[in-house]
Amino acid sequence: MKFNTTIFLILFGLISSATLGQTGSIKGRVFNSINNEAIPFATIAIDSTSTGTISDLDGNFKIDNLKPGTYNLVSSFIGFKKKILYEVRVTSGRTTQANFDL
Repeated sequence: MKFNTTIFLILFGLISSATLGQTGSIKGRVFNSINNEAIPFATIAIDSTSTGTISDLDGNFKIDNLKPGTYNLVSSFIGFKKKILYEVRVTSGRTTQANFDL
């Protein structure tokens, strides 16, 4: 019985670790290109999807649970020209840095 429990725990641990880290994330900062000040509440979205977020008071943002691949990110805010970052690569278990200077 103890042997079966040990085998079960080992298999459960392997399966759990294999399913974790199957997604990545993108984080960064949105700031004014003229004076380097943060732009709070700017929208950041993955182009052609409904996935996105807004920047915090310091201009920081993070988008989690993204499947590995390449994405086009779009950031905009009232009074600034929209900016697109093309082919931002997301890898499994890692966080990709992407900054917007609007």
